[in-house]
Amino acid sequence: PERFQDRDFLTVEGVARLLHCSVDQVRRIPRQHLAAYDGPGKRLLYFREDIMSYVRSRPAGARQIGMALRVRS
Repeated sequence: PERFQDRDFLTVEGVARLLHCSVDQVRRIPRQHLAAYDGPGKRLLYFREDIMSYVRSRPAGARQIGMALRVRS
């Protein structure tokens, strides 16, 4: 079985710190773009590699993190 360490995943607050944005902005990212997993105590957990993949998939040239986090409909 695969074993995970604390540094492999982040809470929504940790993701917000990493992306330099608000917790609300992280929560608005659609799950098909950034998967979240149920953790203990109804907390959402995000795998660090999923976060890095999400950032790599965003188009270059966004002027602010808020623009980078928006998803066009």
